[in-house]
Amino acid sequence: MRDVIAFAKEAVRGQKLRIVLPEGEDPSIIEAARILVGDNLAIPVVFGADVPSSTDADLENIMSRRSKLTKPMAQRLLMKPLYRAGAMLAAGEV
Repeated sequence: MRDVIAFAKEAVRGQKLRIVLPEGEDPSIIEAARILVGDNLAIPVVFGADVPSSTDADLENIMSRRSKLTKPMAQRLLMKPLYRAGAMLAAGEV
């Protein structure tokens, strides 16, 4: 198992990949982010209740995928950490 993990680490080391960690109030998530940075494995985007603000492009992207969403509904969804993380992933931000 260790060889697989070492192989995976070497495969991503130094690539400056971004990873979203939307549970930023959890001490284990904060520690994981420190390890990712310290080992040069990824650039973590960490947040919790302090969800990053969404752009008009984010809103349009979500509304195009779910036709019954109104703009206020999409804005409320993007204020939820896990939903915002998923939107960031779908938009290629992380």
